[in-house]
Formats: sequence, C-alpha cells, structure tokens
Amino acid sequence: MPNHVYVTVTERQPVILWQQDNGYTWIDPKGVAFRPRGDATGLVSVIGLTTPPAGIALLDDPFSPLPFMEKELVDAILVLAPNVPGGSTMLFDPTYGLGWNDTRGWQAFFGTSSKDMALKVRVYQSLVDSLISRNKVPEFISVVYPDAPFYRMAEVEESIEDDGQE
Repeated sequence: MPNHVYVTVTERQPVILWQQDNGYTWIDPKGVAFRPRGDATGLVSVIGLTTPPAGIALLDDPFSPLPFMEKELVDAILVLAPNVPGGSTMLFDPTYGLGWNDTRGWQAFFGTSSKDMALKVRVYQSLVDSLISRNKVPEFISVVYPDAPFYRMAEVEESIEDDGQE
C-alpha cells in the first residue's frame, strides 16, 4: 500500500492595512499580521497611533502565530469602515479606540467593540446633525459609550475690534 501525504495550504487574506511608525503591515480577519506581498484591493486603511492590544493565541493550534491585534478590534474596524467619511482615514487611539479626523474640523471616536457600533454611528450622526443645526463646531466627539456620548468645543478667543472711538 503506497504512502501518501496530502497538504492543504490556505493563503492568509488581508482585510486591513495597518500603518504605524512609518511602517505598515497587513492584518487578516483573525488579527494576525503578515508582510504585504503584491497588491491587495479593498483593504481598510487604519493609522495606529500606538500598537493595538494583542490577540490571544489559539490553544487548539500551537503552530498558529500570535495575533497582532484582538479579533474584536478587527471586527470593529470592519463594521466601522463603511462610515468613515471620504477624505478621512480611520485612526486607532489607545484611549478612545477607533475614529477619524473629520474633514469638517473635529475628531470622532467610537471605541473598540463591534457589538454596538451601528448604534454608536447613529448616535454620532444625530449628535453631529444637532450641533450643525445650532451652528456649533466641536473639537472632539466621543460615542464610545452610546448611552453617554459627549463632545468638547474648541476654546475660542474673542477679539475686540477697535472701531476708532475713544
């Protein structure tokens, strides 16, 4: 009876282009980072202001690499990505999680959990609509906790114009 060995190879498929400290890497759906090779289209671009929380190694496969980031963060990135405004790039901040610099002049942050991301986006949009209708431009908006969103206004220096009267 002949001996046969069958090997199945599955190539990792990138979903995220992670940029940090003048370098970049691809991230797969499980959070594993790997060196970019060739061209990949449709990747979600994220600028990491710091290294994300590392994922947990799978106990059932001791040969799998340690994930670069938590799978929950990958899921959150993929859920939030369609909502990033044109002209903005998603950011990862260690304190506020995922967000972006809005082209209208403020930073917006949504945390790192994909669980309530759709709700967070709706709360964010409602808050933005309310602020704009009142002619207010915030400096920072956080919907990390959708039940308690907050915004911070920029401190504005008022100038007193000299109208020539003494």
